[in-house]
Amino acid sequence: MIREGEALGRRKQLSTDWGAFADAWRDQYQPAMTEVREGRQPWTRLDDLHRHSLDRLLPEFGLDSLDEAERVDLNLAWHRLDPGPMPWPG
Repeated sequence: MIREGEALGRRKQLSTDWGAFADAWRDQYQPAMTEVREGRQPWTRLDDLHRHSLDRLLPEFGLDSLDEAERVDLNLAWHRLDPGPMPWPG
């Protein structure tokens, strides 16, 4: 996510702490899932949960000027992450 944010920052000339942004966005995952699991929110696609969290975080990081296409692209960055190492053997 940091790499994706840095690329966006270069294109848009943004000075954002992309590490902090990625951490804050990731930190929204469990609370969003809890809302669904406990029935306070209906079943929702993960992309939509990520987008809702993204939209809440953008102003906090000075990114509320991103247009819709940039928001969609950033939200889909989760699909472009490099896979990490397997946590178990074989």
